Amino acid sequence: MPHRSGPDATTEDLVAGARLTFPAGFGGALTIEVEGAVPIHIDGRGERCVVTSVAPEAIITSRCTWRTDGETLMRIFRGARAFESAYLSGRLHISGDMAIMLRLQMERAPSARLSDTRGR
Repeated sequence: MPHRSGPDATTEDLVAGARLTFPAGFGGALTIEVEGAVPIHIDGRGERCVVTSVAPEAIITSRCTWRTDGETLMRIFRGARAFESAYLSGRLHISGDMAIMLRLQMERAPSARLSDTRGR
């Protein structure tokens, strides 16, 4: 079953998209709070990111938080200039340790890759 990418995206869809988008560690943690969904936690303290809907046991001080809706987040995961557009238009709110934003390396997850990730 393909992932939904619009307003009907589930937590599982969002976690799968985050796994494709944040492969490399960045020396901190990112929490993504999505309207109507469980928060997504990306632990980037290691070489590879760990993405889950369960908060890491040890909350660290080097953490950044994004707040947005599911449709905007899936557009960000797919790329182009969606991240910049969402931030500048006010659809994406960022708080916390802004140094993490400088270290984040986001890979763009094409729609085809997002629809092939269920069950991973």
